[in-house]
Amino acid sequence: MNIVLIFPRIKYGEHSPPLGLGYLAAVLEAKKHKVTIIDLTFEKNFDFLEQQLKQLKPQLVGITCQTTFAEDAFKAAKIVKIIRPDALLIIGGPHPTIMPEKTLAESGADIAVIGEGEDSLLEIVEKFADTQDFSQVKGIFYRNNDQIISNPERTFIQDLDTILFPARHLFDPRYFAYPEVTMISSRGCPYNCSFCQPTLKKLFGNKVRLRSPENVIAELQMLIGKYPGKIVRFHDDTFTWDKKWVSELCKLIKENDLKFFWNCKSRIDVLDREMIAMLRDAGCQRLDLGVESGSSRLLDCILNKGISVEKIKEIFNICAEEQMPTLAFIMVGSPTETPRDIIDTINLLEEINFDGLHVSLFTPFPGTDIFDYALKKDQIAAKSWSDYDFYANVSMQMEHFTAGQIKDIKQTIQLGAIASNVFRKVNGALNFMIRHPRAFFKYLPFWLKLKKLKKNLARKQQVLNNKDKEKNNGKRRSSVD
Repeated sequence: MNIVLIFPRIKYGEHSPPLGLGYLAAVLEAKKHKVTIIDLTFEKNFDFLEQQLKQLKPQLVGITCQTTFAEDAFKAAKIVKIIRPDALLIIGGPHPTIMPEKTLAESGADIAVIGEGEDSLLEIVEKFADTQDFSQVKGIFYRNNDQIISNPERTFIQDLDTILFPARHLFDPRYFAYPEVTMISSRGCPYNCSFCQPTLKKLFGNKVRLRSPENVIAELQMLIGKYPGKIVRFHDDTFTWDKKWVSELCKLIKENDLKFFWNCKSRIDVLDREMIAMLRDAGCQRLDLGVESGSSRLLDCILNKGISVEKIKEIFNICAEEQMPTLAFIMVGSPTETPRDIIDTINLLEEINFDGLHVSLFTPFPGTDIFDYALKKDQIAAKSWSDYDFYANVSMQMEHFTAGQIKDIKQTIQLGAIASNVFRKVNGALNFMIRHPRAFFKYLPFWLKLKKLKKNLARKQQVLNNKDKEKNNGKRRSSVD
């Protein structure tokens, strides 16, 4: 069967190819289907999609859909229906997993796949070629005349080693001009961060499923051979979750004499000195760490991270001592975030040593616990799916800040904290100015702006404190009267 898979990420210039579609394409090709991935990441408009659909004439089309680019996914779906009206149109990914019926209504697709797609998609293709009766395909919502039918859930694939490696030969070759290649060694996350769950559990289950270290090594050997000199970036949500598994993988990397550099994401609370040294010795050249905030209140009560500020400091100190580079992820604009909370975040960033920093705008995605929390408080400001954009848009109404103020705070922390991290080292500012004069004069104003921001936030917090004090005094007087 002639099948097209569409990745409608048209407005984000990310350098990570769609591994999810790569996995789907691999299982389809193994069954002798002709598969093409149409990736809009490098395109400026939908003309390329229209041309490809007219040229390829697919019988079945699949579209992956995340909330951030859901509107573009729906536009792509409508184009498919116009150009290939007789083709079966399937939509899958996080967005339809959370709201399948709404997604079918807005996209016009015939079938929505829930959670993992490999087995469901294969069954859909088989039924489409045969009876076109989808009533026995688990893990889908589908149209039956004017009705939308919900089928039973599909169990998750327990042995990930049975899944073929992604069909990377179908990815846009421009991805491989970048210094990194990507892979995934596990699925699932057992933690309960309010900004991710329960969406991740609906996508991949309540527990982590790990590929065997031997299976991961086989893919690494393939990547190193095919893309020599590239850094391998593991996209796993919880790469360091199982210390025994990490130890075995690192051991096999050294035993197989794999000469390459790699990086991965980790939670703060699963790391210790032994694991950090183990990762470093096996070629890991950066740990991407989810810090999120320097406020204990936000970490505990709002974000449900399950980590402490003290543990964050400890792990960053160990990484510095073990010469393990780090990238810190921070969010600003969380529900109930106060000036004091942001000061705490800035203070933390000025205390720990990091090698990279990524500050995003807090985004309460539909389906998550934090979205439900914000919705109850009538704080959701997003009017369309494109508003859920943690790169550039504030999709919440803040209690203490305007959207413009949060964007300005994000940029000031992003650039100012990097400068502070460099300048506080011995002769740091001087060395940075000599080695990177252009960058020095780019970051210097934000370093100064960051200091000013802290003072302004402190004044704003004092005003809030005074108001609370007056309010409490008024309540006490009323109770006495």
